[in-house]
Amino acid sequence: MLKKLMKYEMPAAGRKLLPLYGALLAAAVMLGIMLRSGDYLDGIPFMMVIFAMLYSCVATAVVVMTFVVIIQRFNQGLLGDGGYFNLALPVRMDTHLWNKTLTAGIWTLFAGFVGVLSALIVAGIAGGLDLSPLLEIFTNGFKFFIEVFVIFLEMLIVLFAAGCKLALQIYTAITIGHQAKHRKGLCSFGAYCGIVFFEGIIGTVALNTGIQHYFMEFLRNIREGFWQVSVAMITIFAITAAFCALYFLITEKQLNTRLNLQ
Repeated sequence: MLKKLMKYEMPAAGRKLLPLYGALLAAAVMLGIMLRSGDYLDGIPFMMVIFAMLYSCVATAVVVMTFVVIIQRFNQGLLGDGGYFNLALPVRMDTHLWNKTLTAGIWTLFAGFVGVLSALIVAGIAGGLDLSPLLEIFTNGFKFFIEVFVIFLEMLIVLFAAGCKLALQIYTAITIGHQAKHRKGLCSFGAYCGIVFFEGIIGTVALNTGIQHYFMEFLRNIREGFWQVSVAMITIFAITAAFCALYFLITEKQLNTRLNLQ
């Protein structure tokens, strides 16, 4: 059933996000062309500023719209009018929540990928992209290639987990704020600030107890750089997953016991 829900949820979010992603890549191409032509044409510096501002505005719109879609798809699909239809389906609440979380994580990861790709396009067209590190990966042997591939895969997994955590933070804040009788949006924002503050407290406690110091010493004792990066990535993923589990349980509990459709 989760697969069927995501088959509907993914395109519904994509209809709003894909045009922006395409606009960001188009703006990157135009900015790259302007930067490359700057040495040959008069008046180009002014145009470069214009296209740089355009690229920045579209990139900002991508980030903002990704947040908006994450909020809208959850708020309208489970707490608003869409909840009367979605919750009538023979689907458990945790499946609905998995659907929203995984979809948000995938689109957040895709937004990050498009952002990096757009920067590479600008650098590549402008002539400032150095491909020698990429060529070095293929010329330093199979073992080095595998290590780089594994690190890249770990980075993708961590970024995906971070996107899921971000979505679950928002979902938890919305469900907590939804319990208020008035000004639910303001209460949700306050709840989100409280969640961020809670994570900050956890980080401060970790620093004061020396956990980070011992962890860094542990990494220094690992001589090979590949294993240092891998252990760091796995640790970050484990911490992110733990927060995801906490926020998931809180949100599911609220939706199961205190759901009040608008």
